[in-house]
Amino acid sequence: MICNRCTPTAIRWSFRPSIISLTSTAIPPSQTQLGKSWTTGSRRSESTTSTTTTSTTTPPPPPSPPAPAPSASTSTSTSTLLAQATPATTPASPSPINGPLSTRPAPIILPSRDASEKWLRFLFRRAKIYLRFYKTGLLNVWHNYRAAEALRDTLGRTPLHRAITQTNQLSRADFLLLHRSRHDMSRLPLFALVFIVCGEWTPLVVPFITPLVPLTCRLPGQIDSAVRKLEERRARAFREIVVAGGDAQPQPAAAGKVEQLGPDALRLVSASLGLHSRFWGSVAPPTAWLRRRVRKRVEFLGLDDTLLLRYAAGGPAGKALEELDPEELHAALVERGLDTGGRSEGQRREVLRRWLDVVRRERREGSRRDGGGGGVEANGIEDGRVYARLLLTRPSVWGDAKEMEMEKAGS
Repeated sequence: MICNRCTPTAIRWSFRPSIISLTSTAIPPSQTQLGKSWTTGSRRSESTTSTTTTSTTTPPPPPSPPAPAPSASTSTSTSTLLAQATPATTPASPSPINGPLSTRPAPIILPSRDASEKWLRFLFRRAKIYLRFYKTGLLNVWHNYRAAEALRDTLGRTPLHRAITQTNQLSRADFLLLHRSRHDMSRLPLFALVFIVCGEWTPLVVPFITPLVPLTCRLPGQIDSAVRKLEERRARAFREIVVAGGDAQPQPAAAGKVEQLGPDALRLVSASLGLHSRFWGSVAPPTAWLRRRVRKRVEFLGLDDTLLLRYAAGGPAGKALEELDPEELHAALVERGLDTGGRSEGQRREVLRRWLDVVRRERREGSRRDGGGGGVEANGIEDGRVYARLLLTRPSVWGDAKEMEMEKAGS
C-alpha cells in the first residue's frame, strides 16, 4: 500500500562490473498513472480536512536524490564476490604494440571461504563468478569478430602479409586482433556447447580441453598449467632428440627452409610449440600435417617480428619491447617456444630481445645473399631460414649480445 504523502518511486536494478545496486529514482506525478491517483487522493484528503479543521496545505516532499555511487571501500570489498570484468564493446589497446585488451581473458578474483560460511553458499558464490567470467569471454569473442570483420573490409583485397611488409596498413594491435579472433571463432561452437551443457560447472571440464577453449575464456590457473606442461614437454623433446640423434640434432648453424626439415625436426619443432597433442605419444603424426602447422606458425612469427622490429625504428630491439606489457611479453615467448618459468620480467625481455636481434641479423645477411630479398620470398612471406635455426636451438647457442653488436657494427 502506497502512502498518499510519499513520492512515487520506480525501483530499478542496475548492473555494474563489481556491484549490483538497488537505486531509487523519483518520477514526476504528471508522467505516471500512479502520480494521477496520488494527486486525486491528496485533493480528497485536503477537502475532507477543511470541513473539520483549518486546512493546511502540505507540499509533497522533494524527490529523493539518486543513490550515491558506491565508495572505493565498498567496491573493493564487493569485488571479491564478482568477476572484475565488463564485455568490451570496442576492442581497445593501450599501445599499438600490444594486443587489444578484449582479446585476453577478463580479470577474475575468486572469493575465499569464511570459517562460518556454509560450503553450499560458498560454491554458489564461486559459480556465479565463473558464470560471469565465461559470459564476458564469449561476448568478447563476438565483439572481436565484428571488429576484425570491419578491419578486413578496410583492407579489401590487400593480402595480410602485404599490408604489413609493404603498405604498413596494420599495427601490431590490429594484426593480433585478426589472428586471435580467427583462433577464437574456430573454437567458439564447441566451447559454447560445453558452456550451455555444463553452465557453472564448466571450470571442471575446461582443464581437459584447453586447446579447444577460446583465449578469452581461459582461467589464469588454466593458462599457467598449460604453459608449465608445455615447457616440460619441450625439455623432454630436446633431451630425446639429443640422445637418439637424427635429423633434428640442435646445431647453431642449422639453416634451410621449413619445407627442408626432416620428420624428426618437424616433430621436435611441433612439440616445442605445442602444435600437436601430447596424446599422440610415441606415434608420429603425419609429416605433411606437421609441416603445414609449423609453416603457419613460422608465417605468423615472421609477420609479428616484422612489426616488433618496426617499432624499434632502426634502434636496438630492446626499444620495441619497452612498451610490451607483461601479459603480451609472456604470450610472445610462448608463441616462440621460449621458456618463461623461473625467469623474471627483465630476463624475459632480454630473451625476446636476443631473438629479435638474431632475426634482424639473419634478414640482413639474407638481403645481401639474395640481392635485397631480406630472407623473404616473392609473396612477402618469411622463407623460414632463420626460424629453422631458432626453433631447433636454445638461447644459449644464439651468441651473446656483445658478439651481435660487434657483428652489426662490422656490417
